[in-house]
Amino acid sequence: MDRITQITKMENHLNEATAAVMEFAKALEWFEKCQSKIKKLSDYYGSEAWFQDLEEYDRGRLPEDLKCGVLSEDAVYNVLADNRELAIKMLELGTAIIKK
Repeated sequence: MDRITQITKMENHLNEATAAVMEFAKALEWFEKCQSKIKKLSDYYGSEAWFQDLEEYDRGRLPEDLKCGVLSEDAVYNVLADNRELAIKMLELGTAIIKK
């Protein structure tokens, strides 16, 4: 590989890596800020209040146009599971990066 090709290739790697790191930093900051909301959601899910809200929904006592995906067992469970899996993936990736 000639020098110009090599430098060009490495410059492209640098540009892509810089963009990826910057985007991940932004996403990680947002993800971190949302953890308090995820904790509140986790505490609510399956609580007495959640069951009462679900009962009110099932009895048709809530407005028809009220968004209430939070009362869906799958939606809440999935976001909590995805949050956990993402945390594990970040640990694994971070460990791999540090070990290099």
